[in-house]
Amino acid sequence: MGEVVQFMLLRFAIIGGGVLLLLIVLGVIAVVLKKVGR
Repeated sequence: MGEVVQFMLLRFAIIGGGVLLLLIVLGVIAVVLKKVGR
């Protein structure tokens, strides 16, 4: 049972990291577009 819980936590951490990375990338793109727009 412990292995299953560990696997779920690992998968959740990977998904969470991917979403966080995506948000950061989108934020950077938004800032760059704003600077280019001026």
